[in-house]
Amino acid sequence: MTPPRIAVAICLHHKPWLAMASLLSLLTQERQDFDLFLLFNEGDGSCPNKESYSEYNALLNAESASNLIAQSPLIEKSSYAEYDRVARRAGINPKLSPFDERLNEICRLNRTGVFLQHYENDQALDSGVWLKFIRSRAWENYDYVFTFQEGTLLTSPASLSTAIDMAVKHNIHFLASAHMKGRLPKRYYSAPGSLGYLPQNVTPLDHFHDKMAQRMLNVLGRDPDLQAAFDLWSEDVVPSRQYHVRDYETQAWYCLLATLLNDRPLTGSRNIRRLKKALRFLFPQGRRFSLEALTARLAVPLHDAFGLNFGLKRSPEKEKIFVDGTRLEVSRIVEPIQAGDVLFHCSAQPGWHAAGCNHMFSCHLLERFCRRFEQYKLFEVLDIPFAGSTLEVFWAYVPFWLGEEMWFWDGFHRVTKDTWTMKREDSPEGVALHLNRYALGYMAVEPKGELLVIKALSKDLKYLENVLPSAYFSKDNA
Repeated sequence: MTPPRIAVAICLHHKPWLAMASLLSLLTQERQDFDLFLLFNEGDGSCPNKESYSEYNALLNAESASNLIAQSPLIEKSSYAEYDRVARRAGINPKLSPFDERLNEICRLNRTGVFLQHYENDQALDSGVWLKFIRSRAWENYDYVFTFQEGTLLTSPASLSTAIDMAVKHNIHFLASAHMKGRLPKRYYSAPGSLGYLPQNVTPLDHFHDKMAQRMLNVLGRDPDLQAAFDLWSEDVVPSRQYHVRDYETQAWYCLLATLLNDRPLTGSRNIRRLKKALRFLFPQGRRFSLEALTARLAVPLHDAFGLNFGLKRSPEKEKIFVDGTRLEVSRIVEPIQAGDVLFHCSAQPGWHAAGCNHMFSCHLLERFCRRFEQYKLFEVLDIPFAGSTLEVFWAYVPFWLGEEMWFWDGFHRVTKDTWTMKREDSPEGVALHLNRYALGYMAVEPKGELLVIKALSKDLKYLENVLPSAYFSKDNA
C-alpha cells in the first residue's frame, strides 16, 4: 500500500530561535518523506492601508504605532505584561510584532520538497496564515497536513509517523496539541464586554476588541452547521487548563535534577527533604540548562558508539500532568492511548481547545472545510481586526462542525511556560532545553544570542550538515 502523502506547513514571523527549533525538530524525524511549506507572515500587522481597518486605525496614531510595534521584541524581553499594557493604552493590538528578516537565511534549506509562500501579516495572526494556506489549496495533493507555529516541537523522533499510523487506524481527521489544553465558558467569547479585562484597566481598544469578536462570530455563524457546533459549547463550564507535557521526572536522571535545583519543590519525608536541602546547599550554582546541555552532548557519542536509545519510556499509569495547578495522574484525567512513545486521547465534550493553532488535518476534512468557507463567504473573517483572538478558539469546534471526532496528543509541544513554575521558557535557552530532551542521543543544541547552534550531531543526522545553512553551526562545532 502506498504510504500517505504528508505536508508540513510552518508559519514564520519573528524570534529566529523559535523557527530554528521547529525546523530542527522536523528534520530529526525518522520519517522524512514530507513536503515542507514555509509560510512567511511578513510585515508588522498594522495594515494602515487596509480599508476594513479604518475604525481600528482611528484608535491609534499610525506613525507612533509602527514605532512601538518595532520596539515590541525589546520590551517583551523584560516583560510581556508591560508591552501588553503599553500597546493597549496606545490603541495597538498587543499581539502585533515586526517580521524578522533573519528568517530568510535561517530557512534557506538545501532540501527537495520545500515550498515558500509569502503572506501579508495582519491581525488574523497564525490562524489567518492557515486560512490563507487552506484557501490556496496547496494541500490538495496530500493525505495529511500538519500546521506548526514557530517554536512548536515534535516530542519524539517518531512523532510524525506515529500520528499518521494513528490517523489511519482510528480514522482521525483532526488532531490538536494537548500541551496547554484549555476550556472556558462560551460567554467569555460570546458576551459583549467579557474578554477578561479588569474594569479599572479597560481601554477603548478593549471595547473595540469585544466588538470585533462579535463581528467574527456573526460571520462564522452564517454556516448553520458551524453555528450549531458553537451552540454545543456550554455557557457555564468551569474554566480549566491541562498541561499534557511529557513527565520527564518519572526518569531517574530528571528526578536527580529536581532534587538539586531550586525550581522544583522539596517533597518526601522529613529526612528526604533534609537530604535534598543538603544537596542543594552543596550545588548552589546548579542550573538545569547547563546540566541538561552537558547530558545532551554526552548522549550523542554514546548513541553513536553503542547504539543506546535515550527515548523516554512512557508509563501512562505513572505519569502526571498539571491540571489547574495540581499534579494528577494523566490516566485520571483522560483515557490515554499510547502509540509508540506518544499519548493520544479523544474528547467528546465541546469547548476544549488547544492553546495556539498546531494541528494535523486530513485532506478529506480540508476539502469540506474549504467548500464551506467558500459557500458561506467565511474567508471574510480575514478582513476583521483582532480576528486572531476568535480564530484561535475557532479551531476547537471544527471537528464538531464537520462531524468528526476531536483528538488530542502530546506529540506537539509549543514551548511557552514551565508547568512547575509557570515561568516563561520560550527563550533560546528554554527551547533548546526541550529540543535536547526530545532529540536526546541524536543532537545537542545550545543558544547563541537569538539563534540556536548545533553542538553535537549523531552520525544518523550528519546529512543535516548539507541541508542546513551555516547559521545552525558554530565555528567550534568540530
